[in-house]
Amino acid sequence: MEKEVVRQSYFFLGNSVGICQRINKKYSISCYRAAGGVNPEIFYPLKKENRKEEFRMLCYGRLYKKRKGVQYVIHAVEKLYRKYPHLKLILFDSLVGRERIDPRKLIKTHVPYEFYMNLPQNKMAWLYSQADVFVSAERRAGWSNTTAEAMACQIPVVCTPSGTRDFAFHNHTALVSPFPYPLFLRYQIERLIQNEGLRHRLAREGWKRIKDFTWSALVNRLEQIFKEEAKLK
Repeated sequence: MEKEVVRQSYFFLGNSVGICQRINKKYSISCYRAAGGVNPEIFYPLKKENRKEEFRMLCYGRLYKKRKGVQYVIHAVEKLYRKYPHLKLILFDSLVGRERIDPRKLIKTHVPYEFYMNLPQNKMAWLYSQADVFVSAERRAGWSNTTAEAMACQIPVVCTPSGTRDFAFHNHTALVSPFPYPLFLRYQIERLIQNEGLRHRLAREGWKRIKDFTWSALVNRLEQIFKEEAKLK
């Protein structure tokens, strides 16, 4: 119904700078930016457990949604695994909505992996914090919740610009691949495998940046927008 909606005399809110730019470019409609958020009481840094020599790559595991780019991440890690046999892939998802498809049945890879399903929210900080790197290869995302959550748990991130432009700045708060292709992702992931200092710096700077995106900050932003809109009326 997108084309019908944009013809109406609504004012538009976008939950990321990317969405706002898309609406403006495609329909010449100005859009208030009200970026998404992350709850710091649920997502926060925890101490890593002793995992011997494993290097753990964490990825959102909704394989049946192609725009999530999970297969691109898996293919990138498979290539790296030949050179770095201590890599381990960690995936997570939950059975939600009408689909209720179990993504564990769809994964096919020779890389050692664990797949966590239906973890309660109070366990998510633990899951993120056990990772060495979080990787997202989303396409057409509004706000990338999982990438924001990883940053809030002080995990270095490799991502695409989709849903992350508000907080993922290449070589500063994250390593940003311009396209969600395995070759591009592999290059950025390998930089983090080889450079512990870079991992620590990105984790620290990403955590500092995402602290600005709390739900209370979003509420304040929405109130500001509604007041501005009321004045125009």
